[in-house]
Order: sequence, then structure tokens, then C-alpha cells
Amino acid sequence: KASGQFEKTVFHLESYHRIERQIFNEDNLSKTRHLSIKFELEKAHHDAEVYRLKSQMEEEAHDEAKRLVRERTKDLEEAQVEIVTRLAVAAEFIDDDTGEHTKRVGRTAALIAYVLGWDIDQVQLLYTAARLHDVGKIGISDTILLKPGKFTDEEFAIMKNHTTIGAKILANGHSPLLKLAEAIAQNHHEKYDGRGYPNKISGEAIPLAARIVSVADVLDALTSLRPYKKAWTLEETLAEIQRNSGTQFDPQVVEVCMLLFGSEGMFSPQDAVSDWEHLYTEMGNIVHLREPRVILDQIQDEALVM
Repeated sequence: KASGQFEKTVFHLESYHRIERQIFNEDNLSKTRHLSIKFELEKAHHDAEVYRLKSQMEEEAHDEAKRLVRERTKDLEEAQVEIVTRLAVAAEFIDDDTGEHTKRVGRTAALIAYVLGWDIDQVQLLYTAARLHDVGKIGISDTILLKPGKFTDEEFAIMKNHTTIGAKILANGHSPLLKLAEAIAQNHHEKYDGRGYPNKISGEAIPLAARIVSVADVLDALTSLRPYKKAWTLEETLAEIQRNSGTQFDPQVVEVCMLLFGSEGMFSPQDAVSDWEHLYTEMGNIVHLREPRVILDQIQDEALVM
């Protein structure tokens, strides 16, 4: 650059960024493989320990053995959550180097599910599983994912495959977390009126978790700044979501979204929580919205509180 050789400067700069991304991807894949091996070992140890403890419970104190089983199960669940979270970060880093999008989608989805009356354990599962909604992006070329302009029909057809790729990555999981994540990855681009993808299912045939994540994903995508678009205002975004209620989105989910993030709501979609404990505290501020009378008064939809 100092000698005025700007063409070479650009060439070396592009090479540097290409190598930097290659190193990141290779390092991330290595970490994911390492964690997968760790998870399998932990599962094998867990299964062996559970078998031993079940036998021991016939001879020794039941309470102590049950405590150890719970501890081993918790270790397995924590290893699983760590792997799931790393997969979410790997997928999101491709077009969001902050990794905050998946956190915000998980938070918004959990808040909506909480107001809809989900059990707190299911809300916590959704908080984690929702972060994997776009894990299938790992299988889509960067030239398409990072394209600044509008997709061609052929490019969009390829892009839509991220739903089925994500479902295949998460398929055949035995835990409630992976099963929920698979359903979300597969169906979060289905539309309420049946015009979505990949299977063009509609209404309640779309898993409720996917219907919730669909709204949460669009809410964050539109209000976020991207290299290829400016951030919409919250008012513009909510108006767009409201306009598509009953066509793209489940009307009940849209109504709860308006309760939480509208002019009378107390939340901003751009806030991200660092962990489940912080979100659990946050949900304590909206416990009144779970009361059936309040929801009926504001939404006029009896099905919401069933």
C-alpha cells in the first residue's frame, strides 16, 4: 500500500480474510468433534454408572443412590447443552460474527412460550433448542449465504435446503432437547397458511415450537443491522408481523409478541440474556400475563389458555 500497489494490496487482504475464515471453520469443526467424542464418552460412563447404581440400590440406601444418578444425568445434560450451543454458534457465525442472533431468538421464543402457559421445563428446553433453528446453514455455500443482493430463484431454492439439512443434522436424537431442536429446524419457515417450506404444511400441523420461533426469528432479523440491509424500527417490524398474522404467522403467537414487545410491553427484542438464570428472573416480571383472565381480556382467544 505504501508503494502504491493497491491491486496487490487488495489481493493480499482478500487472501488474509479467506485464510482467517478457513482457520476458524477448521478450528470450530475440531472443537465440535472433540465435544461430540466427549459427549459419547460421558453417555457411556453415565449408562454404566446408572446400571451399577440401580443394582446398588437393592442393597444400599436408596436416597444416596438416587442422588448420584441425578448428578450423572445432570452431567450428561450439561455436556449435551454445550454441544448444542456450539453448533448454534458455528451456524450463526457465518453471517453474524457476534453470535447474538441465536441468543435473542432463544430469549424471545422462551418469553412467548412462557406467556402461552408452557411448563417452565419446556420453556427452558425451547430457550436452548431455538438457538439451533438455522444450524442447517452449515451446509450452504458462503457465496449464497453472504450474497449482499437478492437471491436468484436457483440460489433461493438452495438456501431453502438449510431447513432439511438442519433436521438431518439433529435427526434420531433421543433426548427431548434434540427432538425439539429437530422439529424447529425442519419447520420454522413453514407458513400458517401453508405457503412456506419445505413441506407446505399449515396451521396446527406446524409444531407450536416452530410457529413460535418463526415469529421470534423474523422479529430479530428485521430489527437487526446486516451488511445487506438497515435495521427496521421496532414499530415497522411489529406492523409487518401483524400484517402477516394468519398468513405467515400463527395469530396467537403474534398477539403474545405484541403483548411483550408492543407499545404496552416491557421488553426490547434486541436485548440478549447471557444464560437461563437471567432469563428466568426476567420472566418473573411478566408472571401476570400467564393469568387466564388477563390473557382473555387482552387477546380474546380462549384457546390460548387451554
